[in-house]
This record gives sequence, structure tokens and C-alpha cells, in this order.
Amino acid sequence: MFPDVNWMYEKTPDGYFVYNSILFSYRKRTMNIKRLLLIIICSILSLLCIISGFLIYNEKRIDANEDLNLTEEKIIELSEKAIGGDGDAAYSIASYFLFVKYDAEEAKKWLRIGADNSNIKCQYNYATLLLELNNEQEMKQAIYYLQQAALNGSIKAKQKLEELQISF
Repeated sequence: MFPDVNWMYEKTPDGYFVYNSILFSYRKRTMNIKRLLLIIICSILSLLCIISGFLIYNEKRIDANEDLNLTEEKIIELSEKAIGGDGDAAYSIASYFLFVKYDAEEAKKWLRIGADNSNIKCQYNYATLLLELNNEQEMKQAIYYLQQAALNGSIKAKQKLEELQISF
């Protein structure tokens, strides 16, 4: 009338009965396969999210560099403004030559013009360029421009002066 109990249940050493059948083994294997598929699907989705985030980041970075891309007319217009005393115009030209054209010497020239026009970013960046050269004369100029930037409110310049152990 009832199936053999010994076949359906096994007694474990600690006294518990465990259901043991072909159906249970099939369900257990099926659950493991389902879990494995779920893990694979989640991994693929995570990887796709990472890749799409990377592509979006690169797209934004390219767009940021496009803002630096200047036409010849714009360079002429900005250079006239920079020579006339506009530090922001000099910084724009310096950024163009540094990040788009990769011309450090030309960027240095425009950073100097912007630094002389009291642009804080130009003062700090020009000073850090001069510090990298390890020349005594340029080191004095770098300290001068760092002090000017610190007096104009640049926190980075103040930190750099403290790092160099120079008061401003």
C-alpha cells in the first residue's frame, strides 16, 4: 500500500531523515543549472553595464576636449584679448596647445601671458611647469608665480608652497 520507506528516506548519523529519490536528485540538478544560468546572465549584464559606462565616460571626455578645440579665427581673437590683458583668454589658448595640439612650449608661452595678467590658473600651472624643469632661475620664477597665485586665493598654490616649505 505504501512505498518502501527505506527507499524514500534515509536516516543520517545524527538521527534526521533525508528524502532520497530520483525525483529529488533531478530537482536538485535542475536548481543548480538554473542558478548557474542566473549567475551567468547577471555576470553578462554587469559586464555590459561596465562597458556602457566606460563608453559614456569616454564620450564625455571627448566632448570636453572638443570644447578646447579652437579655430584659427578664435585663436586670433583670443590672442588679441590675451595680449590686451585677458587672463582667461590666455588660459583658453594655453589649454588648447597643451591638451589638443600637445605643444608644451606654446602652452608655456600663453600660460606666462595669462600669469602676467593675474589669472590664478595660469599662475599656478605656469609655476608647476617651471618647477618641473629643475633650473635655479626658473625655480625662482615658479616660486614668484606660486606666491602670486596664493595671494589671489589659489588653495593649490598655497599647498604647493607649503610642500616646498616657502612662506607667502
